[in-house]
Amino acid sequence: VKRDIIDKSFSIDMMLRPDEANRSEDMKLFEMRNTTSHSALEIYLTKDNRICVKPYAQNTFGNMYSIYPIYSKPLGSLLEYSRIVITIEREPETDHCVLHVYSGNMDMTDYSGNSNLFPWSIFTSSTTMSFGNGYKGDMLEARIWTKALTQEEISATAGHYLTGYERELLAYYRMNEGKGET
Repeated sequence: VKRDIIDKSFSIDMMLRPDEANRSEDMKLFEMRNTTSHSALEIYLTKDNRICVKPYAQNTFGNMYSIYPIYSKPLGSLLEYSRIVITIEREPETDHCVLHVYSGNMDMTDYSGNSNLFPWSIFTSSTTMSFGNGYKGDMLEARIWTKALTQEEISATAGHYLTGYERELLAYYRMNEGKGET
């Protein structure tokens, strides 16, 4: 699906239950790709139950390169459905964005490794977005918001289906039809 997030903060919000029997490799949860600016953002669930966010940008030769991966703290057991929210908030004064990873409404961002800042320039035009390409397990819901959700907003939207008309909800996939591709 193609969505426009130019000059907007945003959140990727998912309900996951990974297949624990097939956890020998990292699984891609979400991908956002812009072929015009040769930039991308990929979100993985690692085999040690951490979220890995990989921003990509264009180098001077026109090729895409990974800026650096950003990891969350370990999420613990994911045997039941778990809500994972990745927020990306633009800071206009620095032209960077700040990334946070939430499990439930707990901030699981790991501040000990790489910075959770990366250039905003990778989000300069509309992008193609996809969920679950390479993911093994169940995904109950996927939501894209045009704002960086706060912990209070994450709590307020937990545990129930949305109407689809909520303010700043860009895309909502309930994925409640059983098996198949959405």
